[in-house]
Amino acid sequence: MMISPTTAGVISNAHVKYPAGLITDHIKTAATAKKSSYPTMSVTVDSTLLTGTYANKHKVPALVWFNEHEKRFISYGSDKKEIIKLGPKQVLTESVINLKKNHLSDEATTIHEELDARGLQSASINTLVFRGDKTQMLHVPKLLEVFQFLNKDTSVKGPSYFSYGILSQLNPKNKYTHLWQGFGFNDKFATEELKYLIEQDRVPSFSLIYLSDNDKKVHKKGVNQTEGIEDADKRLQAILNKYGSWEKALKDNLWIVMGDNGQTNVKDDKKTALVDLRKVLKDYRIHKISGNIQKQDQIVLGLNERMSFIYLLDESIKQEILQNNFKRTIALTR
Repeated sequence: MMISPTTAGVISNAHVKYPAGLITDHIKTAATAKKSSYPTMSVTVDSTLLTGTYANKHKVPALVWFNEHEKRFISYGSDKKEIIKLGPKQVLTESVINLKKNHLSDEATTIHEELDARGLQSASINTLVFRGDKTQMLHVPKLLEVFQFLNKDTSVKGPSYFSYGILSQLNPKNKYTHLWQGFGFNDKFATEELKYLIEQDRVPSFSLIYLSDNDKKVHKKGVNQTEGIEDADKRLQAILNKYGSWEKALKDNLWIVMGDNGQTNVKDDKKTALVDLRKVLKDYRIHKISGNIQKQDQIVLGLNERMSFIYLLDESIKQEILQNNFKRTIALTR
């Protein structure tokens, strides 16, 4: 079995005979390749883990990017201010529906799809990327429906066992779905979902479980905090205990515990830690994400924390000039 204190965990019954290379090929490419998936944003890395391909093939470039074919700014929700400017409905539509249906390339087959094609079932619990072959209806809360953030009859393509916070849960008695609990996108909810499958003797051939609380705590408190890892360890113990003994849990399943990427501290001094792209690019018209692309827009920024995409809409802008501007800016901050 494989579980992660930060992202996806894969669980597979050891007694199931898999076609040669099916899972190992994905894992080798995604987890042990010499080249890391880039950029290290969760949706991009998780798409690599799920398909065994890099972003150039699975086509999910980052958390925030610009769709040059549709001339549209895409965000799966990276910052509260950004979500407010774009509108929760747009961000939810992009992250819940478009990411899996339209953005993740059909040419990059997911593990769920490959297993289903071979007559094997799989599960996805709170993972960001989950595309499978089964139509799954979402349970849209009244609050989201009233504000028209999501339609009542919204459905997605997922695996046989699909859990996605309050929008889709396996255990009808799972109570960790309140507003202050992130509507189910928390470690307690995810753990209860997997425990439910174990209790019901319904653990499929392959499962991914996403434990996201550690990621949130590290972003808030820094890389030296271990509370998130300790809590994740307790969740893992609770899961193993459902088998009666840890020996039985290890005998019945193959477990892998991993994270999707690492994190690093940023300097406290904003003057040296941050590069204000608005100042560097002050001579150009930068697209305002609160509206549609305008004819006069020259540049679109796709800000992804410690990296950024800079899309040039105006063909007259020379990349060499921009590069020199950045070099001067970086030199001044040192």
